[in-house]
Amino acid sequence: MKYRAYFLEFLTPVHFADNNFGGDLEKASFYCSADTYFSAICSEANLISKEILQSIMEKFEQRKLAISSLFPYYYSAPNDDLQLYLPKIYLSMDNLSKIDSYSEQKKYSRLWKQNDKEDFIRISEIKNWLQSINDKEVYIIDNPIFAIENTMEKVACRGQEPLPYFVNSYKFNDNAGLYFILGYEDDDDAIIMEKIIESLGYSGIGGKKSSGYGKYKFFDDFIELSETDSIYKDDLILTKMINMDMSVNRGRKLCIAPLLPKKEDVKYISVGNYKIVKRSGFIYDQNTHNKKRKNNLYMLAEGSCLMKYLEGMMLKEEYEGISYPIYRNGMGMFVGIDYE
Repeated sequence: MKYRAYFLEFLTPVHFADNNFGGDLEKASFYCSADTYFSAICSEANLISKEILQSIMEKFEQRKLAISSLFPYYYSAPNDDLQLYLPKIYLSMDNLSKIDSYSEQKKYSRLWKQNDKEDFIRISEIKNWLQSINDKEVYIIDNPIFAIENTMEKVACRGQEPLPYFVNSYKFNDNAGLYFILGYEDDDDAIIMEKIIESLGYSGIGGKKSSGYGKYKFFDDFIELSETDSIYKDDLILTKMINMDMSVNRGRKLCIAPLLPKKEDVKYISVGNYKIVKRSGFIYDQNTHNKKRKNNLYMLAEGSCLMKYLEGMMLKEEYEGISYPIYRNGMGMFVGIDYE
């Protein structure tokens, strides 16, 4: 499989539901999970052609297409440096029990708390950060400010009396946005996906699209993740990570898209470190103008780290009042941490 990295520059604020808080409007995230973006792509494809939608679905289920979640990037113009970030790896605190000294335990605990402040880490810093954990040293993660959080008060006038409510959103700073990885086997499939993704930028992604949120354009040309064509330090390392042989059950695999494991694969999860996240959200059918809440689904979150590659599953759901089936992408995507 070949891989490309696409970069999105957001023209309006974004509202991606934070399912840690039940998906309420008052809480939001500035990054977008792969299953959310995949649903938006399918909805856009359905407006263009039902045949195109069916083709895309088949290619994803056959693993001829794959997509990661959307993670932050930052372009430093003075240094001509494109910084790419991945979710911080979930790690256990088992090593604490092996420390005899109380003062050492306190020091190590402070290290963990300090590392918990950031959700993402620059790709070129991952190895040094992991080494600092092993050495029980403090490693300062100094990320740029990707986006500014904003909370707006609004008034709902549908009831007998007006009621206030709050909407949380993020506005990306200059030279910052979100990128994702597209995996593909056929160049024609990549071209079709790119056209759909570009079209989707006009209507927007995430919540509050009716208020103009989530509109974007391509920040620059995509980057082919090839070691011979690498331009920046981070995309060279990302190329090494994503091209590692996942069929070999050696080395750690970092999950970069929500994963819904098959029943027979659940036993392999306990070997790694992981977080389970609730995936929900809403469906809006532009054909029937109906809106439905999706069924709750629990997946392994981005940042989960496993020792074995797992394929995951695609779910197909049907909702009353929605004119087309809803596909929930739990196929996952992995990169190898222990690259050379």
